[in-house]
Amino acid sequence: MDLYKLTLTLLMASSMLFAIYFAEPAHIKNKHRDDLEVVHHRTKRITILCVVLLMLIPSIVNGGGYFENIKKLGILPGYTTTGSLQADLVNIIKALYFILVLYSSTIFQILIGDFTPFDTEEEGEPMIYAFRDYVLAPVSEELIYRGMMVLIADGDAVLMAMCPYLFGIAHVHHGYQMYVIRQEPLARVLATVGFQFAYTSVFGMVVLWFYVWSGRNLWCCVVLHAVCNLLGIPSFAVLGLRMVKVVYYVLIVVGVVHSYTYLKNM
Repeated sequence: MDLYKLTLTLLMASSMLFAIYFAEPAHIKNKHRDDLEVVHHRTKRITILCVVLLMLIPSIVNGGGYFENIKKLGILPGYTTTGSLQADLVNIIKALYFILVLYSSTIFQILIGDFTPFDTEEEGEPMIYAFRDYVLAPVSEELIYRGMMVLIADGDAVLMAMCPYLFGIAHVHHGYQMYVIRQEPLARVLATVGFQFAYTSVFGMVVLWFYVWSGRNLWCCVVLHAVCNLLGIPSFAVLGLRMVKVVYYVLIVVGVVHSYTYLKNM
């Protein structure tokens, strides 16, 4: 394993946490992630981080061919490794189709009025929360944990395989908020962190698969991530008549089986 690539990969994996927590202003320390001041601070930090990484990383990996590396990131449809705008747009549509079928049970819940994807409790500045969850998080995390890390790990199968797990580890810090700020029981924190690590790691594998298959089209990943953030983890509890519940659980099975088959045949 290339030590230089390994070091860059680990630095990249921790870059977002560094941006969030390094020299954190005293007035927002130990505040909840949904506090408006915290949201504004992190939005600025992560935006700056992405700009810096876009200027730096493509210049120092794979021989430093900046524009060729930008192409490999897949941030501009039509300017990816496929070399085709039509192919890139079709792949984005395929990614959307894939994730909507996977979440067909949740979409069914929305249609029957049993679930709403938007958090209506936030008041005062709702757009900043929507921007964070459905724009900033998908774009920044996919740029860093798929685009940048795959660019660095290019040609190293072991490093490539590590990427989804590093993505999962990057979400473990939410346990700190639960334990220190919300003072939840340690057992609950550990269970939540363990589940979140497993869930985000598996999600990372699926998105990485799509990224590589699509010719490194980053927008396929962003679409998958944004819809996942919007619809959340499917619930196993649904209100309504028995037939409604049967349809809901059938759709869960259909979504999982279809996703497995779709990925297998890609």
